[in-house]
Amino acid sequence: MKFKKFRIITILFLLSLFLNVFGFWWGLPNYYSWSVDDMTPHMPLMLIKNNLKGDYIYPTFHFVLSGVVYSPYLAYLYLTEGLILEGPYENRLSYFTDPLSSLTIFMAISRLISAIMGSLAVVFVYFGVKTLYGKKAALFSALIVSFSYIIILFAHLGNLDVPYMLWFSIALYAYAKLLKTYKTKYYVLLGVFTVLAVSTKDLIMAAFVFLPIPLLYFHLKHHLKKLSFKAALFNKKLAYCLFAVLVTFLLSNNILIDFSGFKYRYACDFCVGSKEHMSGMAAIMGFPDTFLGQIQLFQETLFKLKESVGIILFFLLLIGLFYCIYRFDYRVFAFLPLLISYYVFSIARINFVYWRYTIPMIIILSFFAGKFLSDLLENVKSKKIIYPIIFLIFTHAFLYGFSADLSLVYDSRYSAEKWMLENIDKDAKIEIYMDERSLPRFHALGYNDVSRVSFSWNLTEKLPVLLFNPIVDPPDLESLKIRDPDYIILPGCCYRSLEYALSSDGLEKKEIGTKIMRESKGKEEKKDYLSLLLSEKAGYKVVQVFNNQIPFAPKFPFKFKRENVPVIILKKDG
Repeated sequence: MKFKKFRIITILFLLSLFLNVFGFWWGLPNYYSWSVDDMTPHMPLMLIKNNLKGDYIYPTFHFVLSGVVYSPYLAYLYLTEGLILEGPYENRLSYFTDPLSSLTIFMAISRLISAIMGSLAVVFVYFGVKTLYGKKAALFSALIVSFSYIIILFAHLGNLDVPYMLWFSIALYAYAKLLKTYKTKYYVLLGVFTVLAVSTKDLIMAAFVFLPIPLLYFHLKHHLKKLSFKAALFNKKLAYCLFAVLVTFLLSNNILIDFSGFKYRYACDFCVGSKEHMSGMAAIMGFPDTFLGQIQLFQETLFKLKESVGIILFFLLLIGLFYCIYRFDYRVFAFLPLLISYYVFSIARINFVYWRYTIPMIIILSFFAGKFLSDLLENVKSKKIIYPIIFLIFTHAFLYGFSADLSLVYDSRYSAEKWMLENIDKDAKIEIYMDERSLPRFHALGYNDVSRVSFSWNLTEKLPVLLFNPIVDPPDLESLKIRDPDYIILPGCCYRSLEYALSSDGLEKKEIGTKIMRESKGKEEKKDYLSLLLSEKAGYKVVQVFNNQIPFAPKFPFKFKRENVPVIILKKDG
């Protein structure tokens, strides 16, 4: 009887967990993640080493939580003499007697944490929508979140995006229960999990900027039936909520132990200027800070949302939103301010959107899409028509989401590794560009002469792990002739950042268009040098280009193409 009560929740959790775990061994064993944005395991280990102190751009709550989960394995390493307790430490490899095994296990633990947290988020989306709209709507909303490509993809990584999604989902569940019951415990839970979400990744703070407006409105509307305006406004429930916010913020941000680090993190967000502290693509390819630029940014956000969930779920999310607004459902006006404030104070504030920034939008919009499908199922007379349509919608969504797993399992770097072992001699002189995280696992391939070139414009010296000491040379053909490598191996990001792409006709240059690029020293030299390499005008020809290939469908129509990481191998002519 108890299992029957939780049967739907159990099935949803296990289905989501399957999608989140399948392929979690991506790029392992390894010293580092194949995802250049992955901050595990070095961030949790660094916090432990520094006694929970340090100047970090991101909040440290999740890394502390990860450190707690790491602790049994750390204890095992300590007892089995797997830890090196005395320095000097050159990098994080120096802490372990067997760094490859140890770091691989830590990465696997971090990925499992993300996978489980992502699946738990699905459960709380179900609970939240069930509170507002009933079981059918809750089931549809939970399936939308379960099958979202971008959520499945980041559930395989140690990033902060899926962990904060869990706390955000619990906060929305508490908010839904609050609007239904107005019990004190839900005011407290809303305060606690709102702060935990922000303390995991401060980007989500933007979603809560407008929250006090609908919260106060519905709170007063409910309590003015029995209380005076003053009594309703200064009701103890709001006081408990505020107290929960303050206490949770104090504890989860490690203010008592590391106030200096706390000040540094929030100075990066509020005092110094967000654009200067945005790393990677945000700093390079933001949209112009003009009215036209904002329109283009909104279009780009919709495009990223479409790619993050697939075109069918994309339209379903938008239809659900407009449907609930058209129905003038009061609940949409309780949650819509969160969606608006998230966009205004996160994406619009930095003039940039990345795929993972759409995750909170997917969570909120899934509430309305679930309601739309539920009402559609109730109101349409011909069930024989609507059931197959809904089945096809979620079949497509599942395949689109599952392609995230397949693109990891069939990563291009696996094919590149196999080809290199079969075709490149062990004593060949190999030159790699960028950093090791974007390339095949050279530590496992056994080549004797591998050099990593780091031009003056390359910041890879700041990496926590450097398996190959960089050769610092200017980006020109003269330096290349002096080094005279037999093979040059490039990751896709070498040309992706310059808007190069591979087409059926060969290398095709794409225009940057309305996007602006930050001026940086050596940018043109880098662009010209790579252009010469890729156009085979530098004495090297492209012999292999490896792309993610899904075996049963090489041009799988649901695959998220931007997550493809090509590997380009050039061989010296003659």
